[in-house]
Amino acid sequence: MFLRYILTGLALLALVGAGRAQTPAAGANAGQSRDITQATTLGPAFAPGLHGLFSVGARWQPDVEWDTGGRARVARGNLSGGLLYFQSPTMQYGLMGDHEVSRYEFVGPSVDPTWVLQPGEMRVERVTSTLRRPLGADWSLFAALDGTWALARGASYADAFTWGGMASARHQVSTNFAFTLGLFAHSRLEANVRVLPIPGLEWQINPDWKLATAQGFTLTRKFNRRWQADFAVLVENREYRMPAEQPFAGGIFRDRSVPLVTTLRWAPNPGMFAQLSVGVSPWQQQRLTDRPDAPDLTEQSHWTPSLALSAGMRF
Repeated sequence: MFLRYILTGLALLALVGAGRAQTPAAGANAGQSRDITQATTLGPAFAPGLHGLFSVGARWQPDVEWDTGGRARVARGNLSGGLLYFQSPTMQYGLMGDHEVSRYEFVGPSVDPTWVLQPGEMRVERVTSTLRRPLGADWSLFAALDGTWALARGASYADAFTWGGMASARHQVSTNFAFTLGLFAHSRLEANVRVLPIPGLEWQINPDWKLATAQGFTLTRKFNRRWQADFAVLVENREYRMPAEQPFAGGIFRDRSVPLVTTLRWAPNPGMFAQLSVGVSPWQQQRLTDRPDAPDLTEQSHWTPSLALSAGMRF
């Protein structure tokens, strides 16, 4: 299934290889708020008019041992697509759709049977609308609103819906430095609304090196117009509604990690990219919680490796 995502994306990329587009953003990760990252960068200018975006990716987290002796494996695939309308190079409206499928497997004689009985396949579906507009010569506004459904196979879509948004202002201080100030708020499954400030910066240290912060820290090394490498510290936080039947009783499965990722990125022309990422999470926690009359199940692992492939286009 996950290989199919990659092959489909590469086939579509081949069809538009001659297109005159701008460098695309990184592939969407539907398990998180992509809007936070988008809010801290303007990206290359588009010609006025309607433009499309598409990305496809897959990530594998191989067999890793829990602290208690059990083992877990995770495989993810994602598709993302949408439309951007540029009224001017800095006045932008967007509508995006994201789809992510994750397959979890838990094994081991010491693992609680409830982990083994999980449906395995988890889905995230998200629709996002965005607005970016200038606020003067040096300031710009970015705003986004999304609706998200995150659930395991067999769970109710109506009980898996969350929504939220964000707004931020970006100030271009100089030709090589900008900062962002904003606020992010989003409802959660069986939890309080998450509200986060969004401090961000972009610093073009020299023609080859760039530092950016948003949902983590990313240091970029540009080798030439086709090749670059990213070194990133990220924060990932996924949550899924579980089926109503026992032993899950409509509870919540949460997967949290702090991955360190190195990415090699290739852009054969300004409208296409492909990238390979290798990472490790010094800490990951998987938790089954909010089940009526049932205790929480929490497992942790350390130094979990991962491998990811993604490709995308803007046209």
